[in-house]
Amino acid sequence: MKVLQVVHDLRLGGAERIAVTLCRGLVERGAQVTLLMVKGSGPQMEDLPQGDGFTMEILGVKRRPSWMLPLFLWDFARLLCGVMGTLRRHRPDVVQTHIPEDGLVLGLAMALTGIGVHVPLVHSMHFYPDRAGRGLRTRLRTRAYRWMARRAGKIFAVSEPVAAKFSERVGVPRSQVEVLSTGVDLSRFENPPSREMAREALSLPADRSVVLALGRVVRAKNYLGLVKSSRIVLEKFPDTLFVLVGDGDQMAAVKKEIVATGVEASWILLGARSDVPRVLAVADLFVQSSDWEGLPVAILEAMACRLPVVATAAGGTAGIIKDGETGRLVGVGDPPALAGAILDLLADPKGAIKLGEAGFELVRSQYNQIAFLDREMTLLQTYSGNQG
Repeated sequence: MKVLQVVHDLRLGGAERIAVTLCRGLVERGAQVTLLMVKGSGPQMEDLPQGDGFTMEILGVKRRPSWMLPLFLWDFARLLCGVMGTLRRHRPDVVQTHIPEDGLVLGLAMALTGIGVHVPLVHSMHFYPDRAGRGLRTRLRTRAYRWMARRAGKIFAVSEPVAAKFSERVGVPRSQVEVLSTGVDLSRFENPPSREMAREALSLPADRSVVLALGRVVRAKNYLGLVKSSRIVLEKFPDTLFVLVGDGDQMAAVKKEIVATGVEASWILLGARSDVPRVLAVADLFVQSSDWEGLPVAILEAMACRLPVVATAAGGTAGIIKDGETGRLVGVGDPPALAGAILDLLADPKGAIKLGEAGFELVRSQYNQIAFLDREMTLLQTYSGNQG
């Protein structure tokens, strides 16, 4: 089976991490995989498979804003021509996209080349906003998603909340949306460095409690709210250190908020990194402050490291964490509540350890990467009509 996987780039994000996992897992299961990157590479390049069964192409097309109409149309034309060329060269049995905009382009390219008549398009929906907007942009996005869904043979959703919201708001049959939750490769986290060694490697102090956040620095993650929460935490535990791992278009705003809040001495921004096990090893607890999520891979990876997790009940996160059992769960957009949950765990180290162990058992039993990849391979073979 020949599979074309499509992502925008390999930045430090959950959708991109799943795409890399699929490339490795599908190759291991005998598929021939081509990874098409629309924009460029990223820190997760080093995790891609090597050798037979895997190829990749980079189109190098930037995504400029639509208000720059001439350049936007030029970029779109270049992108469309590049994708059509890739389709003709590789003649895949099935195409899988992970970013809605890429799904639209692939659907159009497959229609123009005629490949879409015989080759199914599968789109993986990694999140859908919890909040339903009513503006022009929201209406256009909904119509675009509806068109993409018609072109796609199947929609994979990473969690039931994502599947339900996509089906309801886009207006596609629920039967067209398959819930396919990702898994974690526990072997990556079996022999982590000691906390002391990990902190020394990253030049972090050994004697301070570390609250770690990891992910793309974008509006959906609401790191501005986390900065507000940190001020409350620091009033009671002034030696706490907040570490943010990631990069994105909200980084300047986060830096500005840190300064405005007066907590510069208690924040460290490490930027985007691919050595996730080492980074997680420095932490005493993990925090996620998102306004919306699909199925947050970063939370699953933190649990695989036995870290206690504090998170907002955004999207699929509420399906992972049961408050007080497998972590702490608070309402979306409530910095004082987030701070309160962090304070509870800092004040109760034994309770925090217990939550960390419960989270690990949850990942081990319910979010197994081998089972996820086996099911993905079976579904792609079924939709492509290729059982070999």
